[in-house]
Amino acid sequence: MTDSMQFTSDTPRQPADMSTTRDTIAGAIDHAADRLHDKADGMQNGRLAGFTDKTANALDATGRYVRDLSTRNVMDDMLAIAKDHPGKSLVAAMALGLLVGRAMTRPQA
Repeated sequence: MTDSMQFTSDTPRQPADMSTTRDTIAGAIDHAADRLHDKADGMQNGRLAGFTDKTANALDATGRYVRDLSTRNVMDDMLAIAKDHPGKSLVAAMALGLLVGRAMTRPQA
């Protein structure tokens, strides 16, 4: 095997298609927002329904944000938020991870 054919641990890997990843994440966020909107519509408690609807609206805005901005801008903004609010960022990251995980493992209807 020649030197050009050998693969080592320092051989660069092909980067993942970030637009596909971004669309997948935005789609999962949109799906969660749609489910929250549906839940809010069926709630009897007006105050809780209002809170749920506001949360769904925030998720809608987040989905658009993730889809529309460049990866670099999103990362810069996320790092700034994480530095300003580390505890809340950790909880949000865990919640987002659960939502994305559920969306990716659940069969689509």
